[in-house]
Amino acid sequence: MVAVANVIMNRYAQARDSISKARQFGSTVADICQKPYQFSAWNVNNPNLNRMLNVTESNQQFAQALSIAAKALAGNLSDITNGADHYHTGGVSPSWSRGRQTVANIGSHKFFYLA
Repeated sequence: MVAVANVIMNRYAQARDSISKARQFGSTVADICQKPYQFSAWNVNNPNLNRMLNVTESNQQFAQALSIAAKALAGNLSDITNGADHYHTGGVSPSWSRGRQTVANIGSHKFFYLA
């Protein structure tokens, strides 16, 4: 969760500094998270979307996610991704990542800096 928050905040930092990056990623943290096909949890066809939209703070993982998000938004979350602005699970090989250097491997995910 920390690494995904890092990617979101790295995109946000780039969007604040560049109009073209704001167009690419979105100009707010919410825009970045919900941009179609960027973070699969928000995809309309994702089978977990409805569960995610109905989760409450009584869910331990959601409470942890809220804590991580609060730290990220306050600028108090260390970047464990080495500045990554993209990632994917190791089980896939999307065309955008082919030939790109991985900047971090965290769990089963590969992280990239494409900017």
